Amino acid sequence: MKTKVLILFLCVLLPLASMAPKVQAYAFDDLVSDTEQGNVNAQMALAFKYFNNDDKQAVYWYTKAAEQGDADAQVGLGNMYGGGEGVPKDYVIAYAWYNLAASQGNNDAQKFTDLLTDGMMTPNQIEEGQKLSRELYKKIYNKPSN
Repeated sequence: MKTKVLILFLCVLLPLASMAPKVQAYAFDDLVSDTEQGNVNAQMALAFKYFNNDDKQAVYWYTKAAEQGDADAQVGLGNMYGGGEGVPKDYVIAYAWYNLAASQGNNDAQKFTDLLTDGMMTPNQIEEGQKLSRELYKKIYNKPSN
């Protein structure tokens, strides 16, 4: 069990490298302006800037981007919950975000769901994670169009 937790924690760092292309060089004022306008790349850049310095802010900006359907942000948010960074550690919520990103074809997310379900979560927790994942999917992707 400790080995799996260590592997999961180490895996938190791997997706950060895959997010790098989305993290553009922003002047801080432009970054703030773009995040306020809902720009996912700016939100990811801000989350990335806050990662390891202010985990609660990182969670906030990952959440903003994740709720717009960005799979990398969903993985980042899953990592924060899986590692208890900026939020209480919660494998159910981590699983739900990973599962959502995996449904979009994100390979890292699939690896993380596999790690969590391989002895780190009970069957009831997995069921809760799947239910939460379905709720998040409906909230994010089944929004009525304007």
